[in-house]
Amino acid sequence: MPGCRRASLAKSSNATGGVTQAAALTLDRRQMSPPGRDQEAMWLLTTIGFYSVVQHRDDPDMLIVRARTREDIEALCDRRLPVGDIVAEAGTDYRYRVFCARAEFEEAVAGLVHDLDYPNFKNAVAERQGAERAGLYSKIWSLLHRLQADE
Repeated sequence: MPGCRRASLAKSSNATGGVTQAAALTLDRRQMSPPGRDQEAMWLLTTIGFYSVVQHRDDPDMLIVRARTREDIEALCDRRLPVGDIVAEAGTDYRYRVFCARAEFEEAVAGLVHDLDYPNFKNAVAERQGAERAGLYSKIWSLLHRLQADE
C-alpha cells in the first residue's frame, strides 16, 4: 500500500485460520524509539488535538504521529490525515499512533494552516475542545513563557 503502513497490535484470524493482512503487521518497539537516544519530536498543539511526530527509525520517508488520546488522533485522521489503522497500547509513552508518509503529513499540516480561522488560539481550543483542554494548553503556555521571561 503506497504512502501508509497499517499496523495492529492485536492479531486476528479469518475463517480459515489465517491472520488478516491488517493484523499481520506488528510493531517492533525498536521502530518506535531508537536504542541509546531519545527521538527528536515535533510537538503540535492544535485546536483539534495534541500530537508528537517523529521520523520512523528505519524509513526516513515515514513518520509516526503519536497522540495521548484516541479523540485527538481520530480528529487528525478524520479531517486531514486519512491513513491506516490507529495503533493503540503500543507499550510506549504515547498510547495512540499512526504511520504515514512524510509527504502525507506535510499535506495534513498545510491543511491545518489552511483551516486556521481564529484570532486567539487558547479561546479557540476552549470553544472546540473544552475548558479542561484549554486549561492544560494554558499551563504549557505559562511554562514556555519562562523562556521569554529569562531573556
